[in-house]
Amino acid sequence: MKDVIKLFDKFESIASCNPNKGITVPFWSGTWSGQAFREIYPQLFSFTKKPKCSLRFFFSHEENTPFSLPLSTQAAEQLTDIQTLLQDRAWDENIDDVWTYNWGNARYSSKKTYKILIGHTEASPLFCWLWGSSNLGKHKFFFWLLIRDRLNTRNLLRRKNMALDDYSCVLCNTNQEETCFHLFFECPFSQECWDRIPINWNLNLPPLDMVIVARTNFGHSIFREIFITACWVLWTTRNVVIFDNGQANVNTWKLQFREELGLVCTKAKPERHTSLSVWRDSYM
Repeated sequence: MKDVIKLFDKFESIASCNPNKGITVPFWSGTWSGQAFREIYPQLFSFTKKPKCSLRFFFSHEENTPFSLPLSTQAAEQLTDIQTLLQDRAWDENIDDVWTYNWGNARYSSKKTYKILIGHTEASPLFCWLWGSSNLGKHKFFFWLLIRDRLNTRNLLRRKNMALDDYSCVLCNTNQEETCFHLFFECPFSQECWDRIPINWNLNLPPLDMVIVARTNFGHSIFREIFITACWVLWTTRNVVIFDNGQANVNTWKLQFREELGLVCTKAKPERHTSLSVWRDSYM
């Protein structure tokens, strides 16, 4: 029950109440009167013994019971104001409190609730770009994690306080910590793989601008499928080195990249399938 009560403030951000019995409405923090009483009457609130009491609790007790006495002059005046406000409203104990959501009715919608609680955030164009690609589902989920810096690189494991013997990149000998940016763009092995495609990265630019410039220079609409697939094969190569004691070899990477791109071709729509197949056949 306590865990549910903790969510009440968030619930009030998506709904408002027309109280009758007053059982479901918090007296001090509720916004049923337009603004929370604890904000309108802060001096009186500082004397209360029951900061989380319901509207019904306040009604059902004598006026001084919920407070530590004596009240200050200002607090006493605020109590009078509250009593006047409550007396001016019509209350009916036989009718339940009526809650209405901010979208205008009493029917709950998880979609609308999510939008209100999350709010509007400006997403990176890479997200729309990602989901519109012809890549396999595993590629898309992997790349979504990459964009959000949620891949289990050694850097992320360190941030999760996981103890490892070494946090360095396993694909090169530069002793650089394995961050997402290093692994996929700065690492000498990765750079050699990109050169085989070829895709050139301007590492002096912010990541989003770096991708946009590389796409423009690549000059083909299938850039995103090639880019995402290449990142996927870099990741699987890295995993083979760590978990299977494999070796990082550019020629092996190239063969695996071509094979993986073939799977993308089979999933792509006809118009993209042709472009991807032609590019893939000319790649080797």
